[in-house]
Amino acid sequence: MIRLYDRETIDQVPWPATPDGDYARRVLDPLVRHGPQRYI
Repeated sequence: MIRLYDRETIDQVPWPATPDGDYARRVLDPLVRHGPQRYI
């Protein structure tokens, strides 16, 4: 099943407890919360 998350639900993402999961959380969490404008 595919689930979609937005800035209100990003806290509910079940990030894997692996180095890759930690990296994905650290990159994607701020991107989803604040949008891409901060990074461009």
